[in-house]
Amino acid sequence: MIGLFWNIRGVHSSLRRLLYLIKTYKLQFLSILEPLVDDDQLEWYKLKLGFSKGFFALNNKLWFLWKDDLLSLHTVIEETQILTCGFKYAASSSTLWISSVYGLHSRVEREGLWTSLRSLAPRSEPWIIGGDFNTVVSITEHKGEVCPDLGSIRDFANAISDCELVSPPFLGSQFTWTDGYNDFFFRQAWDVVKIDVVKAVQEFFMGIPLPKVFGSTLITLIPKVEGAITLDQFRPISLSTFFSKILSRILSDRLKKVLPSLISPEQAAFQSGRSINEHVLMVKEMVHLLSSNARGGNCIIKLDLSKAFDRISWRYLEHVLLRFGFSQRVINLLLGNLRSTFFSVLVNGQPKGFFPMKCGVKQGDPLSPLLFILAMEGFTRYLHHLHHTKKLAPSHLLYADDIVDCRNLLRLKAALSHFGNASGQAINFNKSQVIVHDKMRQEHKAKIRSILGIRCHTREFTYLGSVIVKGKLRKIHCQGLLQKFERRIAAWYSRKLNQMGRLILIKHVLSSIPLHILAVQEIPRSIVKCLHMLMANFFWGARDMGHKYHWRKWEKLCFPLLEGGLGVRDLGNCQRAAAMDLWWKIKGESYGLMVFIPLGRFMLSPLIINLSNCLAVIFGIKGIFTKEISGLWCTYAAAAKAPIAARPWTFQQQLLSWWFSSNKNSFLGNVHKRGCYGCYKQASSTMVLG
Repeated sequence: MIGLFWNIRGVHSSLRRLLYLIKTYKLQFLSILEPLVDDDQLEWYKLKLGFSKGFFALNNKLWFLWKDDLLSLHTVIEETQILTCGFKYAASSSTLWISSVYGLHSRVEREGLWTSLRSLAPRSEPWIIGGDFNTVVSITEHKGEVCPDLGSIRDFANAISDCELVSPPFLGSQFTWTDGYNDFFFRQAWDVVKIDVVKAVQEFFMGIPLPKVFGSTLITLIPKVEGAITLDQFRPISLSTFFSKILSRILSDRLKKVLPSLISPEQAAFQSGRSINEHVLMVKEMVHLLSSNARGGNCIIKLDLSKAFDRISWRYLEHVLLRFGFSQRVINLLLGNLRSTFFSVLVNGQPKGFFPMKCGVKQGDPLSPLLFILAMEGFTRYLHHLHHTKKLAPSHLLYADDIVDCRNLLRLKAALSHFGNASGQAINFNKSQVIVHDKMRQEHKAKIRSILGIRCHTREFTYLGSVIVKGKLRKIHCQGLLQKFERRIAAWYSRKLNQMGRLILIKHVLSSIPLHILAVQEIPRSIVKCLHMLMANFFWGARDMGHKYHWRKWEKLCFPLLEGGLGVRDLGNCQRAAAMDLWWKIKGESYGLMVFIPLGRFMLSPLIINLSNCLAVIFGIKGIFTKEISGLWCTYAAAAKAPIAARPWTFQQQLLSWWFSSNKNSFLGNVHKRGCYGCYKQASSTMVLG
């Protein structure tokens, strides 16, 4: 007699796996716990699974199915936590008793279960008992840090002894749930698990369905804002099994190789070789264009997609992959890891519920971001199509779920509605903004609000973590950065930290907070000085702006360890290095489309950039010429020459391929392979690039 007891927690989501087990092991009876579907669907599932008889019990928490050509039912005993069925073999008159157990959670509630088992025990016929007892018979069967209830273990063991039951030998996997093994375990025990892991991965790529254990995922809610109360103020992070991450990593590594040929330049998210800094620069350029002449005025529409990762439609994603030319087999592999996912939500540290994933992608999974940008590429291509057909003429940027768009409000609204209906995405109107010039007429603002249903703003706004304003950042624009520093430091003061602990927090947390802003914008010197002061006071132990003697200047502490410092970042040097890096990318061959486009606005000729007109994207570069690169300028007579190529400028290496113009005062030559091909200074604020 071969049967199966399974706490399936949703029969619909595990139907393929169940059919596979029935076919492989030729099951004669089936006891399903927690089917999680209405009892009126039992008849359909019974026929689908190939059983001729069946019924539900325990308030539809248990289904029992069997084949009447082998077994004939004659007795049913239903109690609170146990269902017992008496069968007669069709080929003989012998009797078989089968009991399905659905144990309750607490020790007190399970007392009735042990009493029921003892009352059923005096039998001479064969008796099979299985199900979910919600406890273990020995502490050796438990895995985890929290010790199980020893009283519950003793009660279970006594019931088995009193009923004279015998446990069959164990075969198969030790776990039917997430075992919690991380990458450290797999590395340490690789010699033991290598063959099984490789075989399981190969079976997945052969199309064999994943067991539910591999798809079981815990969801933890991370607050997006302080004092989060409502669900939309939390970010759901998926804690998947390590084996599931192995499959996702393999698929993502293969998918990354083809993404550059599929994704448009407007998307920079989750792709190597593309930077969000270019998008921030482009948005600054768009802010500068707000004051340009246009009928009705210009506007910037900043849209936020509500729960973008969680709402994306699988049907839409599959259609996009098909249009890109992916085969159905590859699509099944890419989406198979999502379709086999089951969620439990961590509430106060305890998992609650168990339900299948129906749409969206998992946050925290390496494959999910790539699938999301492929889905959003459909929206990008749709905007391109509208632009080429003269139905829409915006400039658009996509970075994950942040979208910036200009003009053509009515057609844009229709395009967004069409995209939302197809993909399942929805606009979060509370976080979306329309940025307009402060001199725009009120009737135009009212028209924008009536069409889009989004509020209009004339002040600065935040995009990808950077404050976007016209021109330079002022001190008032950096108050949020200062407050973030102060909140971090105030939280750390409540802990007992020695000076080494404070140094680690400064080097790896505090000094990293402003780096994404420094990469694209120039922070005022007063703010940099204030940030240095906050870090210095925290390092030396001063609280609430109190005085504590600083035994060494902060500038000295920022020196490398080999030079007597502590290796802390100097934010001023970081800002100058970021500005030089930005110029290097623009002048070299590594600039992207988002930087190249605004450069065209300032090109007086194919070789000349007018720096005096640069107010937005090139603002930081203009500062480089007046501060940083000016220190490298060398002025010579018309025919003068100097052995610059022989000088050890950087890393004790010589600069390569330097040459000088015979009739102009050259100061930079052909710097390395990516560098500036001849720059020279003129009397006006114009730089010539050759």
